[in-house]
Amino acid sequence: AGALEMDLSLGNRENALRESLRALVEASGTELEIRNPEITVPPPTQMLAIFQIAHEAAANAITHGAADHVIVTLLEADGGYRMDVVDDGTGAPAECLAPRPGHLGMRAMRVHAERVGGTLELSSTLGRGVTVTAWVPGDISIELGGRRQT
Repeated sequence: AGALEMDLSLGNRENALRESLRALVEASGTELEIRNPEITVPPPTQMLAIFQIAHEAAANAITHGAADHVIVTLLEADGGYRMDVVDDGTGAPAECLAPRPGHLGMRAMRVHAERVGGTLELSSTLGRGVTVTAWVPGDISIELGGRRQT
């Protein structure tokens, strides 16, 4: 919960993702690389979804995949934002990438993406890590708590 309490206001969005993930990986000794080509900073709702997916993907890479390296890349693509989280961990069989009872991480990432009108794709090769690709639209309007948020 502490990571999600970070300030996601306009001036802090770029650093919030970096600092939250850095704290997560430093405890494990995993090396983190964040690649953000010159992009416009995503609006708060999209940034929060990106943030939550990246955090879960990195946590899974460390906890379940024993990854030594995690690379997070954020790009503007197709009228929105695409994020790839790639690790060099043990990988996972296809059945582990599908939602399963008692395993909430994969389902949670998909929910975060779909909540803002986005998509999530997972791929893996045993022994070569997992790639999580999320896309969220750049301009959305959704109902949150009875108020319109953009």
